[in-house]
Amino acid sequence: MNSLLNEWSSQLKKNEKPRFYIIFCFYAVFFLCYFSPALLQGRYLGPGDGVVQYVPLYYSSIELWTSKLFTGLSLVSDPASWTWYLPALVSRLLGVSYNIFMISAYVGAAFFTYLLVFELTNNRYSSLISGLVFSLSGFFMGHLGHANIIHSAMWLPIMVLAFEKLNKKDNFKWVVIGAFSVSMSFLAGHAQIFVNSLLFCGIYVLYHTLVMKKTWKYILISAVTVLIGLLLSALQLLPFIVAMGKIERSTISFQEFLTYTLPIKETITLVFPYILGGAQSYYDIPYFGSWGLTETIGYVGILPLFFFISVFVFNFRNRRVLFWCGITIFILLLSIGGNNPLMNIIYKIPILNSVRAQSRHFLEFSLAMSVLTGYGLTYLKIADTKKIKRVLGLFVFSMVVLISVVSINYERLNNLFNKKYSHTLPSLLNNKSVVIPIVLIAAICLLIYLMINRFRYERFINSMLVIIVVADLSSFGYFYEWRTSSPHKEVFQINEKSKEIYSIIGDDRYIPINGVASGLELFPPNLSRYWGLHNVGGYSQLIEKRFSHLTSIASSGIVEDKRWIDPDNSVFDILGTKYAVLPVDLISPKVEFEQGGIGWSNMNLDIGLSNQNDTSIFIPNLNDLYTSISIVSNLSNSIPVSTGQTISRISVYDDNNKEYTFDVKAGLHTSEWAWDREDVKATIQHERAPVFQSFASSDSQGNDFEGHSYLTTFGLPKEMKISKVKIHWLGPNDVQLNLIKLSLSNGQLSNPLGAYNSFLDQEKWVQLKNSNDLLVLKNNKAMPRAWVVTQTKNMEPDSIVDIIKSSRFSDGQPYVPSYTALTEEFKDVEYSNGNDYSVRVKKETGNSLSLEVYSEHPAFLVLSDQYDEGWEASVNGNREKIVRTNYVQRGLEIPAGTSNIQFNYNPVTYQIGKWITTITIFGLIVYYLFFVRKTRREK
Repeated sequence: MNSLLNEWSSQLKKNEKPRFYIIFCFYAVFFLCYFSPALLQGRYLGPGDGVVQYVPLYYSSIELWTSKLFTGLSLVSDPASWTWYLPALVSRLLGVSYNIFMISAYVGAAFFTYLLVFELTNNRYSSLISGLVFSLSGFFMGHLGHANIIHSAMWLPIMVLAFEKLNKKDNFKWVVIGAFSVSMSFLAGHAQIFVNSLLFCGIYVLYHTLVMKKTWKYILISAVTVLIGLLLSALQLLPFIVAMGKIERSTISFQEFLTYTLPIKETITLVFPYILGGAQSYYDIPYFGSWGLTETIGYVGILPLFFFISVFVFNFRNRRVLFWCGITIFILLLSIGGNNPLMNIIYKIPILNSVRAQSRHFLEFSLAMSVLTGYGLTYLKIADTKKIKRVLGLFVFSMVVLISVVSINYERLNNLFNKKYSHTLPSLLNNKSVVIPIVLIAAICLLIYLMINRFRYERFINSMLVIIVVADLSSFGYFYEWRTSSPHKEVFQINEKSKEIYSIIGDDRYIPINGVASGLELFPPNLSRYWGLHNVGGYSQLIEKRFSHLTSIASSGIVEDKRWIDPDNSVFDILGTKYAVLPVDLISPKVEFEQGGIGWSNMNLDIGLSNQNDTSIFIPNLNDLYTSISIVSNLSNSIPVSTGQTISRISVYDDNNKEYTFDVKAGLHTSEWAWDREDVKATIQHERAPVFQSFASSDSQGNDFEGHSYLTTFGLPKEMKISKVKIHWLGPNDVQLNLIKLSLSNGQLSNPLGAYNSFLDQEKWVQLKNSNDLLVLKNNKAMPRAWVVTQTKNMEPDSIVDIIKSSRFSDGQPYVPSYTALTEEFKDVEYSNGNDYSVRVKKETGNSLSLEVYSEHPAFLVLSDQYDEGWEASVNGNREKIVRTNYVQRGLEIPAGTSNIQFNYNPVTYQIGKWITTITIFGLIVYYLFFVRKTRREK
């Protein structure tokens, strides 16, 4: 292989320098044209998460802290905020549009790959093709909506190039370039991609040291390069490390570790990317695979598969090529879940075992395949014709086998599709997701055959190869979600429908119950921050564990505990949540389908009952008469539960408050959801109840089985009006009853009940606005932004949570937030009763808050904003300790009279990191001026 590369290199003109700027301009023009459908239609390149997170973030102010999400979120701790990511920082300051910012990542990925492959092959044409393969790969096109992933990923080729350059010669310039790319990969905002990139580079360096027999000095220089990159990132890296110790997802189970990972049975998408659907703009088939194409697609085109085979078969003895072939196979195995022994090993490695979506390793796979494409194309130009023909024959045979596999299993695919969508796939020859890859395979084989036979119109063949590569990769990327789901720019303006609600909310805090799943008219996070609203929820993986535990708000902003609306629950009261916005169907769902003679809603209750205190109460419409109540449910962890064992009791109350009870029993009315899993089926102690619906699932080993929900109907003793339905837990410990649907019926009319109608209270949560599709509730017990209490109680953290959620102390006394503050490391204090006070917000920025507080007597101030160690406070110019209050809030003692209170956010980790970054930059400049330049002059 080396001799072949040398022969090709010798054909280049001597002293001819590669015109890199022409290549850069080519990629820039190419991607402007590629994404022109969205640009010309006035759309942002931000489908999916781009709508609610990245586009709003890009156009929001640059801050270290925001009180508009989660009642407080540290942005300096979150690389995804792009606080210090240089391309985003410069683009935002210069007013560059979000679309250009996104396109720059694709141009950068292509150009950096070009530079890397040119360094390895010294072939401009092969490098050009490799750049297209990487930047148009399924990974890059699939994650277009994840701007932080794309921007973190684009630095991988230049990182590898830096280590390749250092492999050949110590060079200060490439130490700096390598360190800069390491820093930018982290600051771009996706830690998983950053870690994966570093691991890939680490393997690259280690391989060249051990196998290519480089000196240990190479490892040392490479380590120093990475270290400098980390030091350059210190101003955000240090706060991030501290924040990681506080988040909910700092540890995950093995099952969650495997989520969003390509199943073995779906690896056919590496050749037929839309065989499981996923592009409704052209292929017109909805997705029916496991996790969704965005996270599992690893498509790099068909042509690179040919080059992989050619390089692997005929050049496996070349140690440099062997690395790229070996790492390709290794990374592919890392990206596949299910019954994969490698996953068990990776899960035992710290840091790596804290993230899911292992298919994101397709980034490294795409780069490796792009490099092998460059090697293969270079080899094809000068290789022996007979050898290449044998490779072409092997490639054709492999493709015929894959097509045969698709043909044989097509009926099975059709059954899977029918089961999910209740209609059939097009016939095999009418299915574009099958036919188009076959056409591309035929075209590629013909083109390679012409190249092998040295077709005399070489420029025509080279042009056709570029077209085929673009067409091949565009058969996936050009028709993915950005074509149909990229938002119009008008989406980010408050529409007429939402203006009334916007004016109602104003400067008060509110919670969109469905988080990012809320419609835009419900002001979802983090779009709400862009609009200047104070959202108690948010969308960030750095949501603190304490805040999530107290509020049951997930990282997506969804409120998972349906009891937030309980009038005795003070959580949203103390957070100052004055309004809740939610779809009206959560209160009064509509009948959307019928099964078993009962009308049902598509919306599930998703209520879990698992201990003696768990009770759910539903209040239906009193105007109707009913003859039956039907429940859809299943059990979790119920293997030891025997048939006939009582799980819960349903109490139905008529309009005279007379109670009628019905016991829900295992094996008769409900059963274990995983009843048909082989290991469960062999040991379970109760029968399987009548199945309502089944759904596909798989165990930790990748074995498929069907999960179930179960239907039971209880007839009422007479036709009656129902004032209340109460479901109370009676089952054993560690078992959970999952309430999925609940419906009342009289044979002609059905009334599905929603999860939130159980706690509507006209004194606390008042219906303020009820349109056809959304509901605004006003919380009459919401506390202000800050208030003064006359009592503090020192309690254990878990006790504080229980007290806030129940509004009662353990002795049964009521908890009144306006009177008592609950602390963990502060003394019990009784201040003067009958205290008169006032609080006024004087000024607020992203990093500071100024209050003017008047208190008749010494007292304790509670601020409804989230607690963080980075905040400092002063009262009338004197430093005052901030006390963690009410589990997640800030509090401090104040004197009698008028006080000016100043809160400033300046975390120690940020201060230290800022100094480290500054010193590192200064050190690099000094080293260059006094050592590098001096050495050059001496030479």
